[in-house]
Amino acid sequence: MKTFLRTVLIVLAAFTFSAAVNAATFVVNTTADTVDAAPGDGVCADAGSACSLRAAIGEANALAGNDTITIPAGDYTQTLVAANEDANAGGDWDITSNITINGAGAATTNLQANAAAGAATERVIDVRAGSTTAINNVTVRNGRFSGTMTAATRGGGIQNLGSLTLNGVIVRDNQLSSTSANPIGAGVYNAGPTLTLLNTTVTANSNVRVTGGSAFGGGVASIVAAAITVTDSNISGNSATSQAGGFGFGAGLYLESIFNVNATNSHFDGNTGSGTSGTNGTGVRALSSAGAAVFSATNCTFSNNSGIPTGAPLHQGVGLQFFTSTAAIGTLTVTLDRVTVDGNAGNSVGVGINATVVGGNMNFSMLNSTLSNNRGGTNGGGMLVSNNGGLASSTGTFNFTNSTFSGNTATANGGAYAVEQPVAAATITTNFNFATIANNIANFDNLGTEGGGGIIRASGTVNLKNSVVGDNSVGAGGTSPDILGTVNSQDYNHVEDITGTVFTGVTTNNVTGVDAGLGALAPNGGPTQTHLPGAGSLVINAIPSGTNDCGTAITSDQRGTTRPGAGACEKGSVEIAAVAGNFDVGGRITTPGGSGIRNVAVIISGGSLPQPLVAQTGSFGYFIFHDVPSGTYTLSVSGKRYTFTPSSRSINLTSDLTNENFTADPTPGIIATESFTK
Repeated sequence: MKTFLRTVLIVLAAFTFSAAVNAATFVVNTTADTVDAAPGDGVCADAGSACSLRAAIGEANALAGNDTITIPAGDYTQTLVAANEDANAGGDWDITSNITINGAGAATTNLQANAAAGAATERVIDVRAGSTTAINNVTVRNGRFSGTMTAATRGGGIQNLGSLTLNGVIVRDNQLSSTSANPIGAGVYNAGPTLTLLNTTVTANSNVRVTGGSAFGGGVASIVAAAITVTDSNISGNSATSQAGGFGFGAGLYLESIFNVNATNSHFDGNTGSGTSGTNGTGVRALSSAGAAVFSATNCTFSNNSGIPTGAPLHQGVGLQFFTSTAAIGTLTVTLDRVTVDGNAGNSVGVGINATVVGGNMNFSMLNSTLSNNRGGTNGGGMLVSNNGGLASSTGTFNFTNSTFSGNTATANGGAYAVEQPVAAATITTNFNFATIANNIANFDNLGTEGGGGIIRASGTVNLKNSVVGDNSVGAGGTSPDILGTVNSQDYNHVEDITGTVFTGVTTNNVTGVDAGLGALAPNGGPTQTHLPGAGSLVINAIPSGTNDCGTAITSDQRGTTRPGAGACEKGSVEIAAVAGNFDVGGRITTPGGSGIRNVAVIISGGSLPQPLVAQTGSFGYFIFHDVPSGTYTLSVSGKRYTFTPSSRSINLTSDLTNENFTADPTPGIIATESFTK
């Protein structure tokens, strides 16, 4: 009996020890950079018995299982130097096993390669192949590499060769400066199977190619087959620069190979590309070069990115560029839903979006979105589609549904949209359905032979259906303010000026030569800005219910309003369902610093409403309720990441109320990044 009990106790003790080893938790208690004295003994302790971050990682690397490291507030700075080793002995913190790192908050917990930006000799964190890592609530900063780039020195802030999740993390002020070979991923370099960004900001990272060649990815770069998720995050204010003989590629996000990207409620704004040869995809560049690839963005902004002229550069797709190489196999599938591509500036073709089909196929869909105020492109200030230099077997299909092109400017052709199909045997097809193309400009330098303030169709097929094209213009000597070229009408279009336009197809219910009566681009509800038709506009109630997709294939407008709203559909991207005697209630939800907050729920209740109505703020913080009957109501707000004092107010609705604004309470850790959430 004694032998049996002793055996049971030994087994229990062994099981308990094994469980502890397989799920260890280490609490860091020093900011010093020291190694663990005895890796694998289950105790985080350096020679002085303190638990440093490096010691905790070293101990976790030596143990099997999923381990957790807790880091209190403080500055954790690398002081041990051991360049390019991967055993966590010095330099960057090397992670080789499954580890979760929990900081006390990105505003207070700083993991840094050096106390000052531009002074380090190595990156901050290296996630090695085969490991699964989660890093939460820290700032990763001041990593740097300068000199001859190799595969081992990519990633100024973080290198991921495994599966990495960043949650509540700020990655900033990391640098790459290459004198030979291409620098890749100044903020985050991904060469692992999965990368996930949640509530994360990647900003102020700099990628520079000093001598001949190009820079790839100022904020984030991924060059292998990978699944990438970006949710409630910002990849903003980064730069990619080639100082001699190359391009700045993907200053915000650079993608290559086979990728599956899903971006939601995120911003890719204010990134800067510069190169003596030009830039490609300053906000995002997605290059399908090895097989079928997917890029999906929902409720995101790609705004205020810029391509800086250096010499005589070619800036393509300053907001976004989608590109299939001659080596591409399969299809690049792009879906943009409820996105804003606004205010991007460059000096070449397709400033807002450039889509180039060289090899393989591209299927592109833009839904419920606005492409606006992009400027400077010689062709396609808003968007250019082309297969220039492509293969005869390549095809591209581009669908624009419930979407708005407004205020885009080209210095030559196609203020809003330009399509070219130089490869005759290839096929490029563009389909506009319930689209509004207004206030765009092809602003000539007196060339006098080209045009298309709204659309220029040089070749390929353009189908126009249920759409409004009006109030577009050309500069002195230009022609065709709205559409230049041959387009195939699929009926129920409204085109104000058909000078230079040739229609084929069905034109029975088209209206031409008459002002569409559109209002200015404005926050009229929904996540994106739109042009509302004014009273008496001929586009209102123009398409009978059940006809030409009205209420069948298309059951809502760009804002989410039901189609048809009053027995028939409006042409263009916006449906009006106004009821006499009812009013609008709108406003803006902002941070204390004045930046709009997206995805805040605004609720109106009371009055004669049978139940409360809920609206969600768009990318710039605006909300609106249409057609609310007069009465006394309670208006309240609720956000996941913000609180409001007060969070509700009473309103007496006897006329339109469009300035019912709420300002969030100051929130530590959020206000610090608000300038990147505009």
